[in-house]
Amino acid sequence: MSSRKVIVSLLGGLGNQCFQMAAGISIARQCNAEILVDTGLLLDHAPGRHAVNRKLDLNIFDIPLIEAPLLMRIRNNAHGLGYDAKVLTRILKKLFPLDLVCENSFAWRPIDIYPLQGHVIYLQGLWQSWRYFNEYQHEVRSAFTFARKLPAEFDSLIEVLQADSTIAIHVRRGDYVANPKDASTIGFVGLGYYRRAVAALARHLNSGFRFVVFSDDLTWCASNLNWLPGPLSFVEVSPCNNILPHHLDFQLLSTARNFIISNSSFAWWAAWLSRYSDKVVVAPFHWFNDLSIDSSQLCPPSWIRV
Repeated sequence: MSSRKVIVSLLGGLGNQCFQMAAGISIARQCNAEILVDTGLLLDHAPGRHAVNRKLDLNIFDIPLIEAPLLMRIRNNAHGLGYDAKVLTRILKKLFPLDLVCENSFAWRPIDIYPLQGHVIYLQGLWQSWRYFNEYQHEVRSAFTFARKLPAEFDSLIEVLQADSTIAIHVRRGDYVANPKDASTIGFVGLGYYRRAVAALARHLNSGFRFVVFSDDLTWCASNLNWLPGPLSFVEVSPCNNILPHHLDFQLLSTARNFIISNSSFAWWAAWLSRYSDKVVVAPFHWFNDLSIDSSQLCPPSWIRV
């Protein structure tokens, strides 16, 4: 293994962390480097720091998560730590130079690693595009192997999800509705999207659908999705075998064959990790309420965007 390091700054929920780690894996493979993580910003729950406080979720996978040394982390994440820490970062930047790779906008831009000559590459951004890791998707899939098997009690549900005629639907509301910033920037995609998505599926799959709904607001779904043209069921999980509920949701969703996903990186990754080469995935054309954000390269070209 090369002595070079790639440090991935983690931020956000499970889906965001997957995008960040996938980009890091791609760069590490290109550089023959060891990959480390910086959880400093992710786990800093100071008031006002994040719209929603998150935890490290990549432990859902059987992937080594090696924390970057403290001095390297402080060197880049002294924001909000006071005057002394900011002075320390200036000193550390001189003592431990590294190549800082920052995402300048949400739109996909190629990462040119060839000018990066430093011993350490520090990756900071969301990196939400399949193109950041497409050439290394085999390595990403291998890294994102689930750490635990799903309990046997879900076998019958998994069998349903894997059927040709079953559509797994993901509905993200939660902070997209309740948090003013997220609601204005991202926002709930609306019922109209799900109607268009079902119509698009009907053009690609045989009729006789069965729908299985995953959501953070199942009460809303039960009241508003009863128009779906087929049997409808809802997935509600609780902690099981030391697996967190949202990890269970994610792992179960990833076993499906066909998807209608919300504008959520959580659902994006569950669909991407599905092992079926013939899967049909429908995703929102407008990923954000803020139409100035370029999400044209977010989804693989084989996915249907409506």
